[in-house]
Amino acid sequence: MKLRTLKRLTSVLTALSLLVAFTPAQAFEAMAQIAGSRVEYQRSSEPLNEASGNLAIVAPDGHHITILNVASRNTGVIRTAHKIKGKVVVSADGHYIYALSADGWISKIDLAFAQLVAKIRVGRKSTNLAISANGKWLLAGNQKPHTLVVLDTKTLRPFKIIATSDGKGKSSAVRAVYASPARQAFIVALKDFPQIWELSWDPEAAPVYGSFVHSFRVGHVEGVVVEEQPFARRRLDLKINLHDLILDPAGAEVIGRVSGSTASVVYNLDARRKVADLNFKGTPHFGAGQIWEIDERVLLAVPQLDQAVITIIDMETWKTVQQIKTVGPGYFLPDDKSTKNLRFRILSGPDMNAIQLIGKQSLKITQTNTPSPGAIPEAFPLVDGLIIHAK
Repeated sequence: MKLRTLKRLTSVLTALSLLVAFTPAQAFEAMAQIAGSRVEYQRSSEPLNEASGNLAIVAPDGHHITILNVASRNTGVIRTAHKIKGKVVVSADGHYIYALSADGWISKIDLAFAQLVAKIRVGRKSTNLAISANGKWLLAGNQKPHTLVVLDTKTLRPFKIIATSDGKGKSSAVRAVYASPARQAFIVALKDFPQIWELSWDPEAAPVYGSFVHSFRVGHVEGVVVEEQPFARRRLDLKINLHDLILDPAGAEVIGRVSGSTASVVYNLDARRKVADLNFKGTPHFGAGQIWEIDERVLLAVPQLDQAVITIIDMETWKTVQQIKTVGPGYFLPDDKSTKNLRFRILSGPDMNAIQLIGKQSLKITQTNTPSPGAIPEAFPLVDGLIIHAK
């Protein structure tokens, strides 16, 4: 990309950070500038890995990604132009990963060829990425400017830019974005005013209406359409700002901690109201938690930031059913649903990086494993094998 184009993009993104809404001209210019930042790379003709192979992806310093085919021991090393922030997201077919940098660059990487396919800049300071369950869309959240950017996963081109404004003259940084397959929607947590947004990726979803609708029955709608689908902003007004969310897999509820507090609440997205309060002695870390189903009940395991304890909650009654003491604070590794245990990684203390296994049914620690120095600490299942992303 030419330096002049990059400077122009930075200028546009800076200007957008001062806006709470877009005029059509501003939205058009922003889309054009983001699209202009896109760089596409030519791939080699011979794949490094077979699609059916078990792949391990390691990014120890954030600047290099090593792809290892576990069966063939073939390796490929990719140098990313921008340091990876947080976890990568994986395409629906397991063929690609998408990585985000703190300064807003998204990289699309082909796992079979172990090559960078394309990159594009969506913001000056970005939070995280989410991918739709149908594999068609990426959503990037930004702190600067105050925007969301929807991209086509196949082409890595921008589809829509959404201003994160409350409709009353105030804008907000994006705290985090999530995908809810059950709702066919992205969920957006905002930082600077008390709202949660739902953006449906289903083009057939009902449009978002204004406040004058008297009936939503077919043929009886009397309101004015505010936004058409897909990606219309359905706002849930809260009385408090929520931090560190986790989503109910069934799609009905979001659970989060009140910003600046240890108090936690449950909001129902359909009823559009708070349905439960949760109490913890320490500071809960929902983003590091885990949800699973056992014996016809759904359980939520919540670690705490400042205590070596895990709280197990029944998501039907929202009551605590068990407290589990661990060897230190930590977080859950993504669940392998075929196993009988959850895996909990210790983040601090003398047992740092130890992995404790917790029985999904017994709700007790069954084993503690201390990995050797340099071992890969984090793993989650991929469609065609096992992908590992180590910070």
